[in-house]
Amino acid sequence: IVMNPKVENLNLFYLLPVYCAVCYSLSMIIIKKTSDKDSVYSQIFHLYISALILSSLISLFIGDGSFNKYDDPALKFLLREWHLGFNENTIFLFLIGLSGAGGFFCLHQAYRIASPPTIAPFEYILIFWSISLGWLVFGDVIGFKDLIGIIIIIASGMYMFFRENIRKTPISTEKPLR
Repeated sequence: IVMNPKVENLNLFYLLPVYCAVCYSLSMIIIKKTSDKDSVYSQIFHLYISALILSSLISLFIGDGSFNKYDDPALKFLLREWHLGFNENTIFLFLIGLSGAGGFFCLHQAYRIASPPTIAPFEYILIFWSISLGWLVFGDVIGFKDLIGIIIIIASGMYMFFRENIRKTPISTEKPLR
């Protein structure tokens, strides 16, 4: 509902946010399951090393621009030649990386000490920030279908929160992976 897909222009790009949400959810589950064995620093280290390895592999295969043969502007942007130039933007990218690492550190620590359904409602503030930044930067305005989808997402998370806290029945198991 939030993505507002239409049959006439359905393409692979509609699945990318779903893929990102699944990967993010899996990473939070792994964090929770391994929190009794690994320190938060170890978890952050593994997260960023994995991202570095994956990004390096992607760069080796598509970073030279050889796959940039499509007319779609989104694919042209994604598959263009990658350049690592050091200029004034590098400082901003470094600061964004530091703030992201700090945010993930806090998020990992929160998932270590509380259950995912308890933490998830606090992550819904990201929806507000996404809407606000989309409006401020790009002039995007949410529609009625978007609002309905957001309400469904938040309501399902709040249901899990109340279900776990009132019934004291965890949705996820407490048994660690290792």
